[in-house]
Amino acid sequence: MTPTRSSIRVVIVDDHEIFLDALSNLLTLEDDIEVVSTMSDPRAIADIAIDADVVLMDLLLPSADGLELTRQVRAARPAQKVIVISGRGDDGAEREALDAGAAAFLLKGGLGPEVAQTIRRVVGGPAATAG
Repeated sequence: MTPTRSSIRVVIVDDHEIFLDALSNLLTLEDDIEVVSTMSDPRAIADIAIDADVVLMDLLLPSADGLELTRQVRAARPAQKVIVISGRGDDGAEREALDAGAAAFLLKGGLGPEVAQTIRRVVGGPAATAG
């Protein structure tokens, strides 16, 4: 689909290239969502994420802490939303993500149409969870 001028601009941060590509391809099918960047090395997020409405942030990254990156993004750009994605659904991961400033938390194992729905929801409303 072709993004529109009012598209929700999204950056995806995940260290697994296959997952990164799959999620990007899934979101590309949405008329109102534009994936502006994907990155497996989040050290460049400060430069890239500034042009996004939403950052999909992996919780567990080998080169950085997803929670700390979420805090940094939210501190630098309070209007920008972060949705934390993780394969870890236990040990309070969701609470930790929301406490770090994430607008929502999604489990990787169940991602599908709810990703786009959650993106739309966080851009227009309060914190949401799915999983």
